Amino acid sequence: MKSLKVVRNNKVVRLTPRKKEIIILLASGRTYQEIADKLKITTKTLENYLVDIRRKLKVFNNISLVIIVLQQGLVKIDEITVATKVK
Repeated sequence: MKSLKVVRNNKVVRLTPRKKEIIILLASGRTYQEIADKLKITTKTLENYLVDIRRKLKVFNNISLVIIVLQQGLVKIDEITVATKVK
């Protein structure tokens, strides 16, 4: 997976492939625990990643984060597999 370049406020922000993977999983509707399990990290580490991503992109929540990367075409809709839970 390649790194992710996001333009925010006329500045290019580069995110690592790991951070791109986190954004894709988040956009897919996965819970923090599901993302952490898949990436073999703790939920605390995941939260630290997300704080750093949001800080770099100057957004205040995960929804804004996902919207930005989708609007800029940085993460393609077909890269996202929506999580579904069937009981």
